[in-house]
Amino acid sequence: MLTASAQSLGGGVSAATGQAGLMAARTGNAGGFSAALDDAARQASVQQSANALGVQNQSAQIARQNQDIGLQGLSNEYNTGTGASISALNTANSAQPSFWQRFAQQGANSFWGA
Repeated sequence: MLTASAQSLGGGVSAATGQAGLMAARTGNAGGFSAALDDAARQASVQQSANALGVQNQSAQIARQNQDIGLQGLSNEYNTGTGASISALNTANSAQPSFWQRFAQQGANSFWGA
């Protein structure tokens, strides 16, 4: 992106320089266009700086989005794993005791006198 921006701006400055050279040759006034050429180069530098900053900001935003996506995936993975475990425990806790569990509990109660 930065290369394309630099090439575009360089082409614009080059075109301005070429036109200034032609006008200087036609009018015989070689020094009359230096201020315009300096301004064109300055504006190209300002624009290139703005473009570079925009590319950096977009890159940082994409990196943050990718980080958020990764964190969300890890969070979902963790929640899925623990959610299934908790669900299984809740199911086991709320299930009716089997015949053997009841039999063992009655035996223990009668042994301990409860």
